[in-house]
Amino acid sequence: MCFNNSIFSQKIELGVKIGPSSASQYVQSIKNIESITGYHFGFFTSIKLPFNFTIQPEIQYSRQGAKFSFNQVTAVANLDYINIPILLGKDFNFINFHIGTQFGFLSDVNLSINQIPFNIKENILKSDYSFVSGIKVKLFKGFSISFRYVKGLKNIVNPDLINSILPVDAKKIKNILFQLSINYSIVHKIKN
Repeated sequence: MCFNNSIFSQKIELGVKIGPSSASQYVQSIKNIESITGYHFGFFTSIKLPFNFTIQPEIQYSRQGAKFSFNQVTAVANLDYINIPILLGKDFNFINFHIGTQFGFLSDVNLSINQIPFNIKENILKSDYSFVSGIKVKLFKGFSISFRYVKGLKNIVNPDLINSILPVDAKKIKNILFQLSINYSIVHKIKN
């Protein structure tokens, strides 16, 4: 049986990405939640599959968190993650739509309540799991720009501990993230 080699050839890209993000959190019992400005940077690999599909694993550092206001208290949480998105995409000329999952591993936590710092790293769970959707637009000479929505699917706090610090019933806190990325492909390779 013969196959067309061009259909099954693979295009492999290796690149870097960086950009700002708008981070927030869903908290079950707090209404006044504001987003904070964060950032992310990392590396990606894009493998082109037959029929213009792609698979894109990444690794990136991401600053996330939120700002909370309740009972004359203002709390700002900054959470640092090492995230590993694994995305399935579809190319339409110079546009790529992608969805997938993201695994996050907590690296650091900073919380201030009315500008007083608190150490709550032991109260935040060490891993996160999210749904990812986005769009990437190819520009020129290996550059592209992408916009991505990341919705946390997992509670990230230990409710038994977090309520001893925050005067709320915070049984569920989930990350929400919007990312704008500038991407640059360093390596392009065709593999038959």
